[in-house]
Amino acid sequence: MGAHHTPLAGDFDERSVFASFRRDGLSPVRWSNGPGDVYASHSHAYHKVLFCLRGSITFRLEQAGEEIELHAGDRLDIEPGTARRRRERGSGVRRGGARTEDVSGMCRSIKTLRRGDEPATAEEIRAAALQFVRKVSGFRQPSRRNAEAFDAAVDEISDASRRLLDALAQPGGDA
Repeated sequence: MGAHHTPLAGDFDERSVFASFRRDGLSPVRWSNGPGDVYASHSHAYHKVLFCLRGSITFRLEQAGEEIELHAGDRLDIEPGTARRRRERGSGVRRGGARTEDVSGMCRSIKTLRRGDEPATAEEIRAAALQFVRKVSGFRQPSRRNAEAFDAAVDEISDASRRLLDALAQPGGDA
């Protein structure tokens, strides 16, 4: 487990970075975060590739106790199972990334809503729908141009989730 940092080696633009990812058989995505955003320690079951397009970001590798700061043009290859946390610096960051394989399973930020002790609240269902739409779209916060489609997707997934939870038998009950 670990990570490999490759500092900037010449000029780059987003189009060439993503073309390079595609040539390597990767599916690129882009996302942005605001200044000071902090993410808790997490890991993935796949090899992840990150490329800092603008701004800077610091990763702390938990097992090694090492900090790696990426600046525009830097690449970070993160091995499966490498626990890390991150913090955005300065005026925020815009990143491109890719992974080496499709991953089945659920985003860890989405909580299980079907519980035997109490029904899920509308707020919990909406929060799960928001996390799902963020994961699918690659946007933490959509642009003004994409906000209507983003919000509509959150509403539709919230509604579908409520219908599903209402239709399912409760855990431990009769099916």
